[in-house]
Amino acid sequence: MRPCPTWLATLLFFIQHSEMKHNIDDPTSRHHHRHRHKLADTYEYNPYYPVPDFQNIYLDKGIDFDIVAIDNESKNEWVNIPSDQISELKDKKHQHWPIKREAVIEGDLVLGGLMMVHERSENMTCGPVMPQGGVQPLETMLYTLDIINHKLKLIPGVVIGAHVLDDCDRDTYGLEMAVDFIKGSISNIDDAEYACNATAMRKVISGVVGAASSVTSVQVANLLRLFKIPQVSFFSTSPELSNKARFEYFTRTIPSDLHQVRAMVEIVKKLGWSYVSIIYEESSYGIKAFEELEALLARNGICIAVKEKLVKDSGVADESSYDDIVQKLLTKPRARGAIIFGSDQEVAGVMRAVERANATHSFSWVGSDGWSARALVSDGNERAVEGTISVQPQANDVIGFKEYFLGLNMKNNRRNPWFVEFWEHHFQCRYAGSPRTPYNGHYERRCSGMERLTVDNTEFERQLQFVSDAVMAFAYAISYNETDTGTSIEIMVSYEKTSTDKFKED
Repeated sequence: MRPCPTWLATLLFFIQHSEMKHNIDDPTSRHHHRHRHKLADTYEYNPYYPVPDFQNIYLDKGIDFDIVAIDNESKNEWVNIPSDQISELKDKKHQHWPIKREAVIEGDLVLGGLMMVHERSENMTCGPVMPQGGVQPLETMLYTLDIINHKLKLIPGVVIGAHVLDDCDRDTYGLEMAVDFIKGSISNIDDAEYACNATAMRKVISGVVGAASSVTSVQVANLLRLFKIPQVSFFSTSPELSNKARFEYFTRTIPSDLHQVRAMVEIVKKLGWSYVSIIYEESSYGIKAFEELEALLARNGICIAVKEKLVKDSGVADESSYDDIVQKLLTKPRARGAIIFGSDQEVAGVMRAVERANATHSFSWVGSDGWSARALVSDGNERAVEGTISVQPQANDVIGFKEYFLGLNMKNNRRNPWFVEFWEHHFQCRYAGSPRTPYNGHYERRCSGMERLTVDNTEFERQLQFVSDAVMAFAYAISYNETDTGTSIEIMVSYEKTSTDKFKED
């Protein structure tokens, strides 16, 4: 981390447009579809994309590519799933939800990626697609790899690939997905080789980018350390992960919550509050922060009126649970200031309950980075969140990413197997040939193919720099160590970024 991480307090007086959501189904049966980076002739030129001529670049390096021409008439062009399997998905109505997909870019060295592409769900393993916290970080990772491989060319003659999976913001499911990352390490013990089939060999994962959630990172880190696979998270801020005796192969590019908690207490002091309530989520992210908050507030003579816990690790709370929390807050009329340390999905439930209780002017919120500036929270709850002071780590825009992302469409983004779900959710339409999911069945309008992402209809995640930094950390570590293909790498404790400042592990 930076020696003195800077946090921004952002006053959210008017919340912008939200991003829409949708969903997924039964975990009892899952298909595994390997989704490779197959561009070349399929690539539709995007002026902001770093390198349009993928075919020549990759083939020159001896990397195998499947060349698939775009057929505008095809109804199944959006993803590499055989038509018989698509029909099966339609006929059996979500029995195969969630479909296990992976975004794969072939390379000499391969980085694993664990993203929360979907929300959690109470009744299903995975919930609706998550545009800001899931799809955008995934695209940031892929975009940064393009920059590393084709523009910066940090490692001459070596292409860094990717194997990205979805953890659905659920620690147990994320741990299950992470098993894929160790298969290569297991199979290469004593020079053995693990074969998925007769032609495809499992490569060793050199390192893992992710997870986003602290609780998932804790689980995954405990697995990866057994195989000495380094892990760099971009959103996991729990102080628990700073314990190097337990997590010696884990590091992160975002500051620990200890800095965030101190900033929140300073805000409370500046506002002159002496009596506040605290709502925190049931996870290592929320519990550790609450313990630090409680101690710091007491040290500064600030009393706590109500302490309430948001369900997360044990499931997804129903709406009545959020109603109960709001009613408890209302029983303390002198404590209108409230600190909420939680994730967007849980805090959105609180704000809906505030709206239902007609208590939108009853509270002044101080929010953590897990939910501030997220459309999932603000969508439909604008009155409830108005005036929120949110704390976020200082982050800069990833140069060129906004233009890159806005230039994506269903023709030129075949490497992201979840992009069709994002597209349907974003434009509230059904894409031709896409299988039915638990969340797109109600879309009556057909996607025309003429839809476009614009600055007016797209809300961007503000902390994408940390995703890019995580990928860059691996790239610089690989370039410094000159590691052979397929072997583990050691993350450098510090590296100098190509921009201006230096990044250091906390």
